[in-house]
Amino acid sequence: MLVDDKNKHRKAGVKDLTAAGHEVVAFSGYEDAYNSVRSGEIYDVALLDLLMPAEGMMLGGGSLQFLGQPIDVGFSLAMILAFMGIKRIVVATDLSHHHHPASAIVDWFDGKVFDICGAKVRIMHAHLSRENEAKDFSWALGEAMRM
Repeated sequence: MLVDDKNKHRKAGVKDLTAAGHEVVAFSGYEDAYNSVRSGEIYDVALLDLLMPAEGMMLGGGSLQFLGQPIDVGFSLAMILAFMGIKRIVVATDLSHHHHPASAIVDWFDGKVFDICGAKVRIMHAHLSRENEAKDFSWALGEAMRM
């Protein structure tokens, strides 16, 4: 499973991972990814973006004002997917810690592996491809498999 709202990252990730022989199901938002797992789909690994636009799931009342605005949902999505049974999860951001506080928080976790509900979870800064500045999800998958 690959979840990233940016088409550049999602497209490059699917291309690179498929070329390496992996089956990839990609989602542009967290709501569809969550619903896929909830409906019974099974994934060996989840590769997640950190910051994605707020979706309608779980929003109501005054929180609807945040619909479409970037939120650091990668942290929460990693935890719920671990709870739902995905055993290897990587949250990878391309944001600089100089430009967004959620990315600055990643500095606290970068390089560490956490055990959440029996899943191995790593939160990190993504490596970017030199040719197109897209996230290198092949590298992220390698990190997931080394956990």
